[in-house]
This record gives sequence, C-alpha cells and structure tokens, in this order.
Amino acid sequence: MNLNDKIESATSTIKLKIEAFTDEECTNPNTKAKEIELQINPDTITHDHPITTNGKGESAISSEGANETEVNGSGISIPGASIRQMQTVSFKFTLDSTGVIDNCDDVLVKIADFKKVCYHYYGTIHGSNYLKLKWGGLFVEGDREFTCRLKKLNITYKMFSPDGHPLRAELDCAFEQFLSSDHIDKVKTNSSPDLTHMKTTRLGDTLPIMCKDVYGDPKYYLQVAKINGLTSIYQLQSGQRLIFPPIEQ
Repeated sequence: MNLNDKIESATSTIKLKIEAFTDEECTNPNTKAKEIELQINPDTITHDHPITTNGKGESAISSEGANETEVNGSGISIPGASIRQMQTVSFKFTLDSTGVIDNCDDVLVKIADFKKVCYHYYGTIHGSNYLKLKWGGLFVEGDREFTCRLKKLNITYKMFSPDGHPLRAELDCAFEQFLSSDHIDKVKTNSSPDLTHMKTTRLGDTLPIMCKDVYGDPKYYLQVAKINGLTSIYQLQSGQRLIFPPIEQ
C-alpha cells in the first residue's frame, strides 16, 4: 500500500475496530480499555482455518477446537482424535504521526492504547482482554462474531524525529479464536467421550470432577494429569486449558 492508498484508507468512513471485554462471552466491556479504532485500515487480512487429520487419515473436527495431537511436549499422542484447531486472524497496520494522515498525534501513545486493549495482562481475568474484531461483516459467521485474544504482536518503527521519537510504526498482529466454556457446552457433540475435549478450569474445579463431567467417571484423572503435565489434581488454577483425550473405558 503506497502513501496515497494509506491516506485514502485513513479517510474512509468505516475503520476496523477492536473491542475489549472482561468475560469469555464478550458481553462486559472493559471500562479501562474499551476499544480501539485503527488509524489506517489494513490492506490485507489473513483468516486461517486449520484442520488436523486424525489417526485414520480422516478430516477431524472437534467441537472443542483442541489444537494438539501431542500434548504439552509430553510425547503422548492421541490416536483417532478429532481436532479442529482454533482459527487465527492476522494483519498489519500502520500508525503515522507525521501529519500526512489525521488521528495520530503521537505513535507511542497510540501503541500504548492498543496494548491496553489487546496486550496488557489483567489479574481479574488472568490474562489479556477477550476481544471482538469488527469491520463490516468480515468477522461474522452465521449468528456468531469472531471472539479472540491477541496471539502475537511485532512492532517495527520506520521513521523518527531528529531527537529519536518514532513518527511511523507498523504493527504486525495475530488474533487467535477463543470459544467460551458456555459456548462449548452448548455444542451437541460436547458430551461424547470419543472426542478430544479442551476444557477451561473454573474456581473450585478438580481433575476428578472434570473427568466425571467428560467421561462419566472420575477414575481417569491420573491419565489426564499425565497428558497435561499436572503436578496436582486438586490445586488447579482458574483459567487453565486442559485436554481430555478419548480414553478406552
């Protein structure tokens, strides 16, 4: 995208917007960092839909969106697992405070605003904000919006004032899909013990309780603990993502 194209993009009516929330369902906006609107729309967006095949060589889809067949570097693979990896949206955008394009007086301030919305850790939710990307209907599938969290951020500074203050920067970012626990629970196939499931722990959860929910029996907690590299089955941290593979019963 050349400079004239950037100016045209910056003056277009609709800008790509990123909204921040404090809950998995993305219903409670973060009042400390509610949203950010890009100064210049990206000229290219990549929406990755990865699918892994199971041990039978068949297309494999899991309602949980688990994204590993070998878990946590343990060397333990899950044969026959049905796995659809989380989708990823990635793009680059420019911030410019040279005065050629409006709505950016200071590149560093704009980057700080972006980090507050997308990057910063918030202790109340044990991570960065839950996000929605909005630009027309691009990030909507059926009746669901694309909910996600920031996965990657690289910043390249491209122009500086005589005193070294950055005047232009390019932000290269990727956002990984996030499915709430409530949404996963609503998926019909979620109750099948023959699929690989990924569960998010909540306050008060223990591994035996979670195994009971998935397999109908708590006795499989040792296998699940080994696969996930856990040292305690009772002291689980809220917000952990644990994999529950198919187990022969």
